[in-house]
Amino acid sequence: MFEMTVDSKVPAFLSQLEFIQEAMIEELMREGSAINELYNRTSSTWAAQPRFMKKIEINPKSASVTVWAKDRIYWFVHEGVRHMRAVLGPYVPKTQPRVLSSGAGSGGRIYASRSQDRPLYEPRKFTETIIERRKPRFRQRMERAILNGVRSRVGF
Repeated sequence: MFEMTVDSKVPAFLSQLEFIQEAMIEELMREGSAINELYNRTSSTWAAQPRFMKKIEINPKSASVTVWAKDRIYWFVHEGVRHMRAVLGPYVPKTQPRVLSSGAGSGGRIYASRSQDRPLYEPRKFTETIIERRKPRFRQRMERAILNGVRSRVGF
């Protein structure tokens, strides 16, 4: 299992106010859905669709959303496989490193070999790419949540 957690530092006195927490939870749900959608794009053409889970946390010092895959196959694609005892025919992967989409692939195993260890493919690094894309937006969402929470309380 791997996890992607994005944190935002929040002043402690603000995160304890209920109306701020409600606004933050709303924005965290939106951010979690956006991250989940990016992960789903990476496996959109797969026969076995991996399941992704999300968890939201708010504590006095930070707010975070964590998204993780429930299926091991996704971990193998994400982290890469250095050696595999299979001989593959002409092979075109469905995913590429640091590309958040999935396309048509082709090829397959010709035979398995116990005596040969062959390299398979490099890690896709989806999580690193998603963090690079989402981190600035996540901070903006948290700032907006605090502002919206205050506005809802003050009434403008």
